[in-house]
Amino acid sequence: MTDIQRLIPQDEYDALINATNPDSANPFATLNDLGAGGAGSIGVGFFKGTQLITTSDVATLIVPYSGTITGWDIVEASDTPISSSIVIDTWKDTYANYPPTVADSIWGTKPSLTAAIKNQASGLNIPFVAGDVFKFKVDSVTSAKNVLLIIYVTKS
Repeated sequence: MTDIQRLIPQDEYDALINATNPDSANPFATLNDLGAGGAGSIGVGFFKGTQLITTSDVATLIVPYSGTITGWDIVEASDTPISSSIVIDTWKDTYANYPPTVADSIWGTKPSLTAAIKNQASGLNIPFVAGDVFKFKVDSVTSAKNVLLIIYVTKS
């Protein structure tokens, strides 16, 4: 079992891997929905295979339910994880105000790696509502090739 498989349910892991072309330059975001009032997650992948992630890499997602962000995990997800540095910002705005901008950043401390292969945060309380648009933007990066950010949520 890989580090990624320990962070998310097996069916979500399989969906992430099957949806990812390791040589693709296209980041992606996906939802894991565990029912009303339950725990869920937002998975954001920046998978570049043998290429380096760049600050022009972004992914966008519209959430279909309301809830609260409670934490996150970030890992460098290469077959042999590479000690890397990366900062990923998340911008959130209403669908009516699409697209989100840097002024819509949701984090006090952004998900990041600093010469590491994993990091996490918990105890967060960041609300969102159904229809909100999330944009995930790489702010800075050194050496990272394949990074997975899992954002933990509780549906309301």
